[in-house]
Order: sequence, then structure tokens, then C-alpha cells
Amino acid sequence: MEAKDLRIGNLVFFPFTNETVEIVGINAHESIDLQLNKTIINTISFRKDLNLYCEPIDKIKPIPLNAEWFEKLGYYDVNMPSHFIKDEMTIDEHRFWNCNGIFIDDKNGVRVKYVHQLQNLYYALQQKELKIIINNSDFSKDNRILIININMSARLLNCLRNAGIDYLDELSECTLYQISRFRHIGIKSLSELQEIMSKNNIKFKQ
Repeated sequence: MEAKDLRIGNLVFFPFTNETVEIVGINAHESIDLQLNKTIINTISFRKDLNLYCEPIDKIKPIPLNAEWFEKLGYYDVNMPSHFIKDEMTIDEHRFWNCNGIFIDDKNGVRVKYVHQLQNLYYALQQKELKIIINNSDFSKDNRILIININMSARLLNCLRNAGIDYLDELSECTLYQISRFRHIGIKSLSELQEIMSKNNIKFKQ
């Protein structure tokens, strides 16, 4: 993959931890070796366990599209066998597998084979982000709930902000035990948070 093919919000695979991550930043860093030769290293940033990580692009891998990922991306099977549809964008599963990807331009042989490519195609056609379904809630920039917009106690808000939490869905990456270790969070605040999570249909990591 190259930096020009990626956008903030794309999902990619990070082999080192064997998990899917969402890109939150794309950067270019200048590196100078002992002979003073300069090279540009492209990196991506992503969040994991409340921390921000920065890794070279060659350390991440694209996620191949399959039926499971179509469902995760919000596509559903219509009455026609082996067809997936979302916002009037229909994908013929048989043609997809036989062509080894979705043909966008038959003349130039451009194919969409990976999750990030479908995300970018969807945005180009629909002018909105492709919504990813995680823990039965829509996980997208359009739907994400800022914690500062939630009616909660000042104590709980400060605990979350001090832990680096900006969006409510970020808590779906934490176990209840991890959250109980947040600085200054007590039983009352934890109970308040559980109620807020339940109301917004977001679950803690098991």
C-alpha cells in the first residue's frame, strides 16, 4: 500500500498485534542516515488501548474483502441470491469472486479487492463515510458521539478526558476492568458510565 491510496478512517490490518485498526493520521517523516542521505518515511497513526501509535506504512496490510466484511460494512443480502446491497450500491458476490475484485474500469483493469478500497469507492459514490458496524452500533465519523456532548457528571467527564477518551465508542475497546483503573473514577462514576453505554447500545470489550 502507498500513502496516496489511504484516507483517515480507513481500516487496515496490523500484523504485529494481529488486529484491525482505524487510521487516524497519515504522515511523512524525513529520515537522515549516517551518510546524511535523506529519505521520506510514510507512516500511519492509529489508536490502541487508549494510546496513539505511529507505524511505517510497510508494517500494515490491506484487509481482503469477503462476505464477512461485506456484512461488517453494513451490506445486507437482498432477495437475489449472493447479492449485497447498501444505499442502492449492489455487489454481485459471484462476479466479485470470479473477477478477483470489483471492476471499476474494465479498460484499465482497476479492481477493488480490499476494505479500504471499498471505503474510498463508497465515499466517492455516496459522498459520505462507509459506516462500520461494531458492537451493534454505527462506528463512523458521522455517528460518533463526543463525550463532551453527553449529559454526564463533571467528575466522569474529567476522568474520561484525562484517560484520552474523546468519543464514546472508544470505550468499546476497553474492558470494564481497564476502565475501573482510570484515575479518580469511582464506583458511582463507573455505574453512571455503564448506564450511558447501555443507552447508546455500546458494549465494553469482553
